Amino acid sequence: MRIRHFLIVLVVFVALGFLGSLSAQENESPSQNAGEPQLEQVSNLCAEPEATLEPLDTDTLAALAGGLRLGSPERVGGAWVFPLYLDKPGTREYLTLAEAGEEGLLGVNELESAEVNAVELVWETKRPLFIMAGQMIRGAKQDRVFARDVLVIGQGRGPLPVYCVESGRWTSGPTAFTAAKMVVGNEVRGAVNLQADQGTVWSKVSEVQESVGRYSETSAYRVVLEDSVVSGIAGDLGDIFNGFAEDGACGVLLFGGGYVLGLDVFDNAALFGDLSGELGVAYATQVAVLDEEPGHPEPGKLVKEFLGDLGGLATFTYPGETVGEGEFVVVNDGHLSGGFLNTDGGIVHLMLTQSAPE
Repeated sequence: MRIRHFLIVLVVFVALGFLGSLSAQENESPSQNAGEPQLEQVSNLCAEPEATLEPLDTDTLAALAGGLRLGSPERVGGAWVFPLYLDKPGTREYLTLAEAGEEGLLGVNELESAEVNAVELVWETKRPLFIMAGQMIRGAKQDRVFARDVLVIGQGRGPLPVYCVESGRWTSGPTAFTAAKMVVGNEVRGAVNLQADQGTVWSKVSEVQESVGRYSETSAYRVVLEDSVVSGIAGDLGDIFNGFAEDGACGVLLFGGGYVLGLDVFDNAALFGDLSGELGVAYATQVAVLDEEPGHPEPGKLVKEFLGDLGGLATFTYPGETVGEGEFVVVNDGHLSGGFLNTDGGIVHLMLTQSAPE
């Protein structure tokens, strides 16, 4: 009986000690990181390859399309470049990826686990910080692009889904990224917005490099800007986009080869202007391979019909959770793909790109 009593007491003593240890750890952890932004707990960080997109019934696109006005176009090579105006543009003052990095308000780093399709974002800003799907970050183990639009404000830390656009490099050493100040071509952006598997994105990168005849030992996408034709067109488009923004336009649509190449619409003209240079790169690779003569003599009518059909496009929920405000919605309708970031204040950014009709 004495032995049994001793064993019971011993078990109770050990159990109480274990529970006390757990309690101490829980109370100790926050104080060790006081003042440091906590990592947001996000499940299902990145969509699995070829993730199933769940249909989403929304009239947000129809509302946006109803408030769009088409301006007079300019010509760049074989493309018509149309400014897009919003009847009721937003008034928020946004911070961009490049600005936040330069002002020390943002850090983008490899995760401790060093995953290809995820990075860690650390931010501290009083202004809403907007990151656009397809924007490139350089350095660390390999170049990446963001997989979706993101809007963050205040102070925080959390993981973001990305895609690799430099398949031939995985180096040790520095783990920090810098903004590349460019957006990958629409050919790649379309796959990114559709949450394609990583292999598909690499294939699109290779296709763009082949189309402009530029390659690198590490298969880095950024090498396409070494082509004088592409870089020249990117500069011209950036200047035109910025001029549109100064005139009050909130976005742009490009038409060439007989169809709409793509469009980008932002909450207001200021945000469009801030990203005009980076956005010029996204369209440059498409324009570079067009014939000098436009594919259709009267694109205005086709463009208006295209805008009129926006409200009927098929939309889907983003197949993964991540940090930031609002909801990222995927657009996938035949040859047309893209996405938009929808918040309580309305759409922050809409991007659509279209593959060439067969």
